Amino acid sequence: MASTQQNFTKWTQDYFVIQFSITDAEIDFQAALYNIWWGVAASNGSDGYNGGILLTKVSGAYNPDTNGDNDSARWINGSTLQISMSRDDTSLDAGSYYHELVVSPGTPIDANDSGSVVSATGLWTLKGPLFPPASRSLAT
Repeated sequence: MASTQQNFTKWTQDYFVIQFSITDAEIDFQAALYNIWWGVAASNGSDGYNGGILLTKVSGAYNPDTNGDNDSARWINGSTLQISMSRDDTSLDAGSYYHELVVSPGTPIDANDSGSVVSATGLWTLKGPLFPPASRSLAT
């Protein structure tokens, strides 16, 4: 069952790591070599195969038409994974975005990939910082 309302807030042009724990599975995802796909869209129901996905983070094979950022998602144990974000990833306009995490034993997600499971969904709120990154450097 998917964990819904996995909402979080971050600021534009920040680096951060998102961590998800899947607590209701009966499999060691890492040992079974499951792939991770995490995507961000303007809203739930956006068509990912027609340009609706604004940002993706993946651990393995992905549909090349959606420009997945390979190896930016990884298992840290059998049921916990991390998504690494860079400044470029958070350069979207400030606002709220739908995000979705999928795990799959297969290769690219497609209409026939019956093993794929939506594991988490929610809203990512992206805010503009009071002090832009360029003004945050440390004085020497």
